[in-house]
Amino acid sequence: MVSSNQSVKLAECIGLWIAEGDDKTIREITFTNNCEVLIRQFYDVLSNLFPTGKFRLYSYTPGKRKLLNLKGCIRRCYTDTRANRPYYILRYADTKSVIKWKSMVQDIVSQERYFPDILRGFFAGEGNIKTGAHYNRTLRIAQKEPIAPIDTMLKFLGIAYKFSTRERAYVITGWNNWEKFYRHKIYILHPEKRERFLSTWESYKEVHYPANFIRNNLLQKLSRPMTSRELAIAFDRSQATLQELLCEMKSEGKLMNYRCRSLDYWVRADSNLVVISDRKSEVLKLLQKFHRVYELAQKMDIDDKSVKRRLVELERLGLVKHKGYLWNSAPTTKEVLVL
Repeated sequence: MVSSNQSVKLAECIGLWIAEGDDKTIREITFTNNCEVLIRQFYDVLSNLFPTGKFRLYSYTPGKRKLLNLKGCIRRCYTDTRANRPYYILRYADTKSVIKWKSMVQDIVSQERYFPDILRGFFAGEGNIKTGAHYNRTLRIAQKEPIAPIDTMLKFLGIAYKFSTRERAYVITGWNNWEKFYRHKIYILHPEKRERFLSTWESYKEVHYPANFIRNNLLQKLSRPMTSRELAIAFDRSQATLQELLCEMKSEGKLMNYRCRSLDYWVRADSNLVVISDRKSEVLKLLQKFHRVYELAQKMDIDDKSVKRRLVELERLGLVKHKGYLWNSAPTTKEVLVL
């Protein structure tokens, strides 16, 4: 059985192979690149799938230097004076294995959970980062023509793009798309491109959102409880700006807030969640049986007034009830989340 990590590595290699653009050959699998990290990963994955002994690594270098050596892989070294740096061609020749490989590619490409991993390999293989005047920041992936599965994956992840026939490349711009590249870690596979991506990503001083972008995305963010500080960091805005918007959406009945340990946690009004502190949770556990206030205070080793305040708060949330001086937990259909 293939492990989850192995499946991710396989999907990344499929992305590398798709970027290579040679899906017509029926007798061999090839991968060309000047990044030794990518060549090694491609070899490690394929050599676990197919028997060794049929792998060939062709190295081309402008001069004498130490070149990549893969265990169990026959190596051929050549001089290429036109090359600025060494590059490699990894070949595996076996018709039956190629048929098996293409079947695996078809299976992985059809599964949405592997879309980020495939795009990670695709970008590592042929991607580049272009920066320039007027804060131009562009992600490009060189290709002769659009590739239908890649189009599907980009659209699935909500990454807007255009294909430039003149540049022969996918062209991706805008903070929203960079953020998705960052969130899905599409940039991380190629070490040099990773470093270039991060330095460019960090150069965004202020995110210029479309009108109502934060408002429209808050509900999606708040499917789980978050503080205004956490939201301010997520949207790169001041905490005061977020608090103002949160209060406005609360007055519209779209959001609710819960107070825990001097912090306000915000969540969607339709989330069916109740957020309480660990101390209130302790009270709630004791109230599986009827208790008086002083009994709870003795068991929790706190004063009666503190216990009474927490009972009133829990009652307001519909989690406890009382009959005379006796308090007990109340049945609820809501999920109780302890923070």
